[in-house]
Amino acid sequence: MIESKRITLVDKEDLVLDLEYNEDFAILHLPVMRMNRSTYTDFLNTVPQLHTFLTTAGYSAVFTGIKPEDTVVAKLLNRLGAKKLGHADGLDVYEYTGVK
Repeated sequence: MIESKRITLVDKEDLVLDLEYNEDFAILHLPVMRMNRSTYTDFLNTVPQLHTFLTTAGYSAVFTGIKPEDTVVAKLLNRLGAKKLGHADGLDVYEYTGVK
């Protein structure tokens, strides 16, 4: 397995966005501590910008895995047009290929 690296892109009180990446994939880690208007706006603005950056760098999509009970983040991902691919390692896996 190819080793991956991880960087923090957004680190706010209620939202942390970490990017885990290597030459084969880009995975967005999306812990949302509390949902409010600011968190919602940050999420909806940052994820599409990040996707644009990553596609420019050669990635075809951004992937994320969330806990099945995390309905708030699932709704945000659906709002962005992310496609649920299935379930792996106890997480629901989504693929984001751009704003719908």
